[in-house]
Amino acid sequence: MPFLDGAGMLERYDSRRVGQLVLDTGVNASAADLADSGTTAGARLLALLNEASELVVAAAAVGKRYTRADLDAVAAAGTGSAYLLRRLTADLAFGLLCKRRGYDAKQFAALAPAYLEALQYLEQLRRGERILDSVAGVADAGLPAGVAAAPASQIATWTSTASRLFPVR
Repeated sequence: MPFLDGAGMLERYDSRRVGQLVLDTGVNASAADLADSGTTAGARLLALLNEASELVVAAAAVGKRYTRADLDAVAAAGTGSAYLLRRLTADLAFGLLCKRRGYDAKQFAALAPAYLEALQYLEQLRRGERILDSVAGVADAGLPAGVAAAPASQIATWTSTASRLFPVR
């Protein structure tokens, strides 16, 4: 199940632009058709939203910080991370929609700059440089737990060895 449905996509992208790109018939799909997964346009958009969601899952799972259940919970919540997750999904889906048309790189970059930004964000998420902070424990996952002090016996050994190697004059 995608992190965003067709209606959510249309909250983030102009239905006229999405409607132009989703069908191959030369007819623009209506906003109602795009939001209805029972129509050709809605089913195609839903498939792209599923693909986009799986791109997010694949990137988030690499560092083992998130599970699919974590991401589903984030998407269902009303937090900032939920809005970010939905935005990433929409931007990726729109890029995938544009890719269907086979635009050259220059046209594609002009039509879907947010797709390229979303891919960069996914790479940062994969490396742990960005996080979805509404998942418990993720904010501290990459931080060291602390440094334990060396035992006194180990310090004595180091001191003894160091004094032989570096005598005091």
